[in-house]
Amino acid sequence: MIWGMQNLIFLHIAKVGGMTFRAIIARQFPKDAVFLTYGGTEKDIRALAGLPEEHRQRIQCVSGHMPFGVHEYFSQPFGYIAFIRNPADRILSEYYYARGSARSGHYAHTKMATTPLRQYVAEGGVSVSNFQTRVLAGQVASGITRWDTLPMPGDALARAKKNIHDHFAFVGVVDRFDESLLVCKKKFGWDDVRYILANVTKERPRRETTAIDVMQIIQKNNTQDAELYAYANALLDESIREYGPSFTRDLKLFRLRNKMFRTFEHPLKIKYKHIRYRVAKACGFGGKENIVA
Repeated sequence: MIWGMQNLIFLHIAKVGGMTFRAIIARQFPKDAVFLTYGGTEKDIRALAGLPEEHRQRIQCVSGHMPFGVHEYFSQPFGYIAFIRNPADRILSEYYYARGSARSGHYAHTKMATTPLRQYVAEGGVSVSNFQTRVLAGQVASGITRWDTLPMPGDALARAKKNIHDHFAFVGVVDRFDESLLVCKKKFGWDDVRYILANVTKERPRRETTAIDVMQIIQKNNTQDAELYAYANALLDESIREYGPSFTRDLKLFRLRNKMFRTFEHPLKIKYKHIRYRVAKACGFGGKENIVA
């Protein structure tokens, strides 16, 4: 992987802790230097490509459900960041999250809400078939739920690993999120990486309680994602070794500070902003849009 890259593209793969990390990475750059998108559709890509060159040159961070390759729209160098997740956990999380948010009108969410899990994974759509490998290999965008079946390129995993080696500044692991954040903090010289979990899938059955035949289908259709997940863990282990002997101590301290942030500081901030809004409204200032954060 490349190191020391200051301009970063966060490749937000669906259901890999992206909304949580998105908030963290956006804090590390000036607001006018961040390009945020959620969709990652062709319309979003055209919006990025259509920006005036002088505007694109000011961008230091791109974050969203983007396909690999968006660095080609910039004249300045960029490094990628992505998180990888156990493929079964990612698929189950996406499925049950979509079912819980079907009222949003999102086509894929509505379809998943009416499709049994066994049928969903058996149909072999892109989203349930080595999706993370496809994203890092550059075959599909990182957040669009795909129901169609696309042939898996024979060299997809090798291509994904090569892209990591050539273009990625960091690859994290979702179930080692705190460890990944601590490495990012030191590697990129970031300041505050405390966080509140966002978009957590509620009432999601665990892998251990999912039907055996469903798990077998998921495992069969995601062998390359499983290997990519193991590869990402190995890379993180290497990054931790490079971090130095203080890692264990720093990790304990970070977790303590983050626990205090979640328990005390963050709730107080929310309450304070709510009080300011109520006062401003009572004074006739018009509402939230007139309150300086």
